[in-house]
Amino acid sequence: MSAKTRVPTAINGGPFGQAWSAKADCLQSATGLILGIFLLFHMHFEASILFGKETFFHMVQFLEGSMFSSTGHGFPIVTQIISAIMVLASAAVGYVMMQAYGSATPEQYFPMFMGLFILLFAASGVGNGSTFRSVGFIFDRQQAGPVLGWTSAVAAYCAFIAPVLIGQ
Repeated sequence: MSAKTRVPTAINGGPFGQAWSAKADCLQSATGLILGIFLLFHMHFEASILFGKETFFHMVQFLEGSMFSSTGHGFPIVTQIISAIMVLASAAVGYVMMQAYGSATPEQYFPMFMGLFILLFAASGVGNGSTFRSVGFIFDRQQAGPVLGWTSAVAAYCAFIAPVLIGQ
């Protein structure tokens, strides 16, 4: 077996042992629970359309932060708050990574790293929805389609190019 394919374990004296394996199992269970809770809320949100268009509209307005705006459309403030959360979460991820690189036991930083990334992904989803929803209110019907198309194209390109640039 070459050195590249060898996986360190407690048996051959590597840094990962049964304690880390147990922590990884607990972390995997926790992320599965988070995913299950997300799916439960998502299904309830989607099912609110069954109660009628008005109920669905009120739920969407509430989730968009309509209480923050005099017009009843709160997504500009939601987009700004989410953008600030994403900047802070990104900076915190960088700080946690710097701390982990300098630590003798970097695995202690993994739960914080994972939590910050979950926050970052959740915030990017809310920001994405808020941004796309606001296009329909900023532009008229004829302009909204092309603007949404270009916005989608830029988002797709950034989702492709960002990992390529980070990987280099």
